[in-house]
Amino acid sequence: MQITLTNGYIVNLRDGINFGQRRKLLAPMFDGIKIDAINGSVNTSELTGKYLFDMQDRAFDVLVISIVKPDGTAVTEGLKEMVCDFSEEDGETIYNAVSKIAKLESKPQTAGEKKS
Repeated sequence: MQITLTNGYIVNLRDGINFGQRRKLLAPMFDGIKIDAINGSVNTSELTGKYLFDMQDRAFDVLVISIVKPDGTAVTEGLKEMVCDFSEEDGETIYNAVSKIAKLESKPQTAGEKKS
């Protein structure tokens, strides 16, 4: 998948993630969840918004392959740092695509559950 940004840069992303990558992406969220072993109740009171940033950054590392500069030079290292220097609009465009591909915007689908 390719995204052309307003600044003329082109971002090359993978089209999806595998099961193992998905589990690694979700790990920060589950670090903040406490389950009572006796009654099975779930406590998310210690879950902070930081987990979303952690998941997005992990997804970025997995999904963003390269960024091509307007002069045609492909960059494969230091990509997050490069994106931090982009406009807010271009940065959001990349992270929104990453979140969508990694399915960070919706609840995880469980086995046997149909997508609506």
